[in-house]
Amino acid sequence: MSGRGGRGRGRGGCGRGGRGSGYRGRGSTYAGTGSSAKKGLCEALGENVFDCGSKGATDQMRTSWEKLTQYVGTSCGQDIHNELENKAAVTLQEPTHTPEVLARHANHEIVV
Repeated sequence: MSGRGGRGRGRGGCGRGGRGSGYRGRGSTYAGTGSSAKKGLCEALGENVFDCGSKGATDQMRTSWEKLTQYVGTSCGQDIHNELENKAAVTLQEPTHTPEVLARHANHEIVV
């Protein structure tokens, strides 16, 4: 006898087959540390991160783009939201003023 624990238990009573008091596995009640989903730098966008190497990347890209345009629209305005959604630059026409308005503005500038 070598003086090591009992018979067939190997190191200190933690044998492979014996799932008694010495077993230190995860068990049936193990709950993982959390989700493995990637998160972006902006908290408002949540888990809408595009990863080109994953399965279903095209659907993920579409939903991420929609969430991004919604977020930008709420924080920066509807014009930039429309530009991102339609993928076309919005051109705003400069307003034209009547001569009466221009004369009144010139008089106002002189007074001020």
